[in-house]
Amino acid sequence: MDISMLARRIGISDRAVQNKASEYMRLANTKLAGASMGTGEACKAAACLELSCMMLQHSIDSGALQKHSGASATVYRNARAMLQKLLGVKTQTHPRDLCLQFGCVRLERPVAAALATFKQRYVAQVAIAQRGTVALNKPVFVAAIFLAVAQKNKVKVDKRRLLEPLGVLPTEFAAAATAVASLMPELSTGSSAKRRRKPEGAEDEAADGCLAVAASARLEELGSSDEEEYDAWKTAMLERRAAEAKANDPPSGPLRQATLTYNAPAREKGSSCM
Repeated sequence: MDISMLARRIGISDRAVQNKASEYMRLANTKLAGASMGTGEACKAAACLELSCMMLQHSIDSGALQKHSGASATVYRNARAMLQKLLGVKTQTHPRDLCLQFGCVRLERPVAAALATFKQRYVAQVAIAQRGTVALNKPVFVAAIFLAVAQKNKVKVDKRRLLEPLGVLPTEFAAAATAVASLMPELSTGSSAKRRRKPEGAEDEAADGCLAVAASARLEELGSSDEEEYDAWKTAMLERRAAEAKANDPPSGPLRQATLTYNAPAREKGSSCM
């Protein structure tokens, strides 16, 4: 559907919004280089129009756009997130903004403190070579920590409403949430004993989750035309992880059973056996 026609149907008369959406459409077609978005191709115009409204801070009914696009809600959300990453449409993500959005200003300091602690723990437990591969200020980590702090404090947060403006895919958020849960067990909503006890292999799960987010960002930077370079980078990262894990493993030589020696008690003088 044409963007101008779609804009008229949902009541958007601002020419700046329509022009920005048309610009996003041309840029997306250029970056995709003729490739199709699959099922999300049908809602490309609607997604570009919503991204334009988001960028120019123009109010928009996302549900109405999704209905006019003719795609299901899941297909539309995934297509919009994909285009947002492809076009580089970034939104400001700060703990204060999220707390204001969901009406929990009192959580601003706990969220900021948890984010700082997460960064310190992650940097402390990964190799020096891997520290530069993950941008811990990415919106996905801020969202994951905000959701964990909100759940601990029994504040209801609509995860869909949280992730939609950030352009975060469900798989990317799941990887970040795994890393946060592994390194921040005190944010768990379980019993206090479970919160204090760090699960076995937590460092590996956290590193895997952060590596998954890094891989997604790396593939986004390289683009579809550099898949060989991405594969080489991913292989090198996995080999480095395997070498570090092997170096930290205990020796696997044969185990020897210890011999215990018991000394008989000394007999007292003058004692005799009956």
